[in-house]
Amino acid sequence: MRIAFASCAKIQKRPRQPAWKRIEKARPDLLLLLGDNVYGGTLSLSWKQYHKKLDKRYRQQFAEKHFKHLVARVPLHATWDDHDFAKGNDVKGAEVKVRHKDRSRALFHRHMHCSTNLPEVYHAFTLGDVKFIMLDGRYYREPTAPSASILGAEQERWLERELQHEQRYTVVCSGSCLTKGGERWERYAQYYSRFLDLARDSRRLLFLAGDIHKNRLVAHDGFFELISSGVGRGKRDNYGIVDFADDHVRIRLRGNRAKDNLDTVIDAATWRLRAAP
Repeated sequence: MRIAFASCAKIQKRPRQPAWKRIEKARPDLLLLLGDNVYGGTLSLSWKQYHKKLDKRYRQQFAEKHFKHLVARVPLHATWDDHDFAKGNDVKGAEVKVRHKDRSRALFHRHMHCSTNLPEVYHAFTLGDVKFIMLDGRYYREPTAPSASILGAEQERWLERELQHEQRYTVVCSGSCLTKGGERWERYAQYYSRFLDLARDSRRLLFLAGDIHKNRLVAHDGFFELISSGVGRGKRDNYGIVDFADDHVRIRLRGNRAKDNLDTVIDAATWRLRAAP
């Protein structure tokens, strides 16, 4: 099975997005969008203006010819991040009035049509021998502090339940990275430590993230973090491809800059990197 993943598609700045055509040529079985799927606007807008623009950006993104062609042929699952959740950078859901974030969530569902856990954005599903867990790191996020929550207590409990499964592989998807960027999970020290324990004990886990307009692979203790961000930012055209086989997982990160390109393989038996074939 092959999946593709990407994030940060700013359609108003990059109305033509050729990376989606390259993704389609790779023939993935699934496309995962990891947030900032559209950019609704800035703090200078009223909430009414923001949501009007957000809806417009979704319609523009789904009309972009390469993206439109891809999602007509490949199943899509998504989560969101700050720019398709609320106005500006690093927005915490606990600081946003419920009616405003509920309107953002309704627009997300109107266009993405992927959650199996309505009205929540966070949801889980299986495809082949892979369990996919899509997290919502915005709606319930508290102001940054070591003891604060990113996911909220209910989603934290839900995640622990979903990590208990019989599939061969686990893929957890988040808008924010674990240790990279200003909105990283590491700033929420208590839950970050708890998540590291959960990930270490889970079945062959990959953590997919976006946000930072770069492609990166980060090796953690017992699991790997794959970051792909900037599919429609500048001319980076960043995306990732992952192939799941019985005895290995192959990772390809692609972009227009040399440092955004990577080919590597994880051995399924040891869950360690080995040279790509």
